[in-house]
Amino acid sequence: LGISLGLSVAATIRAYNGSKKVNSKVVRLQGAAEFELMEGTNLSQILANKIDCEAMMIPSPWMLPNSDVRDTIMQEQSVQKTLETAKNADIGLVGLGTLDPAYSTILRNKLISTRELNEFRAKGAVGEVLGLHYTMDGAPADIEFNDRVVAISLDDLSKIDTVIAVAAGIQKVDPLLGAIHGGLVNIVVTDSDAARELLAHP
Repeated sequence: LGISLGLSVAATIRAYNGSKKVNSKVVRLQGAAEFELMEGTNLSQILANKIDCEAMMIPSPWMLPNSDVRDTIMQEQSVQKTLETAKNADIGLVGLGTLDPAYSTILRNKLISTRELNEFRAKGAVGEVLGLHYTMDGAPADIEFNDRVVAISLDDLSKIDTVIAVAAGIQKVDPLLGAIHGGLVNIVVTDSDAARELLAHP
């Protein structure tokens, strides 16, 4: 079971009250250091404790200063090993980020500025998953920021058999549409307002 970070995934995991023993592993699909996010960095351990299995985390920050540093970190054996496990997850549980400044997790955690967020939107980004920004067709947005993220790729995510997106609110409609169009997710957990908007789109 591969998981992302974020408020929706955190709420889902904390509300989970199912089977105690599951023959599985819980692996995070993205890096993250404690100082980067206000929520979510211990979610894999919380879920693993609930289902009595092993937790794995990518031993790296989520965002790095530039692509060169990121590429170096991605060559570390421990990072490669965990990423390989993450790529081979049977189920993914992910949150989707919006580029609405009022709701952006990355902006709230001061990992980017409002100016950068607006630049991403100008280049066609409509949402992000694992920190990777994508367009309305689910393709990676052409922004340098994506090259600084430690996570499995969007292509790797799309190859996981079952990917559940937990995202609610009208502000998540565009991120959901992009993720659905790109085959990044195939199950959606949302609210009635967002669901009505999604059904109104082809």
